[in-house]
Amino acid sequence: MPFLTILCMALGVSVVACTMPASNPASSNAETPVPPQTPTIEPFVEVPEMTFVASDQPQPDGPVSGLTGLYGEYGSPVLSTCRIEQSRLFSSRYPVELEAIGPQVVEVFGQISGGKLIADSWKPLTWDEAGQRAVAQTRLEQLVPALSSYDWTQIARPDFAESSSQYHPTEEQLRALAIELFGYDTASDRIIWRAQGPDMPQQKPLVSRYSVLYIVTDPAGETSSEMFVTIEGYVEE
Repeated sequence: MPFLTILCMALGVSVVACTMPASNPASSNAETPVPPQTPTIEPFVEVPEMTFVASDQPQPDGPVSGLTGLYGEYGSPVLSTCRIEQSRLFSSRYPVELEAIGPQVVEVFGQISGGKLIADSWKPLTWDEAGQRAVAQTRLEQLVPALSSYDWTQIARPDFAESSSQYHPTEEQLRALAIELFGYDTASDRIIWRAQGPDMPQQKPLVSRYSVLYIVTDPAGETSSEMFVTIEGYVEE
């Protein structure tokens, strides 16, 4: 027989009374408050060094109906088309003469001949550029703490691991980055922005490297913004 039952019988107290759990009148009807939850910001997408931007296969010669891209980047008469697939940005460039001041996102109708785009007509894409730039800026602000403490060796080429481990841009530097219009993602109908970070410590002569942030925003407001983080650079000649 359990010890508690023997003790209750010896004291003349009912077994049921002894085995019932004690109640707390003050807390029996009280509900435990649930603290408010802070929305979680999805992490950025890490892309290995010099692998994010790649050349795309140009469209074959023939008529095109509604070819959308960025025209007039750096003042050049070129239409740049982009599509993002599996964390890579594929880009094609078509020389074309438009009576437009770039850079701006346009839709061109005409034909491609010998790699050149001959425009019969074109129209600018209707979207809120200032509003989308603000969305991209907000995304950058949200991820500044994570970017300032990021280990850039995670995406650096192995032969540049040493200098990448010494790269620590400050939060002030990251917040001051200029966000530039880079392109239009034809795969998802979204706008692509680019922000180039400070130069990384030089490890090899004539080789310059820097972090780059690509921020993708949806002008329709149906999907949240997305950031791709990578390293780019060039060799001085």
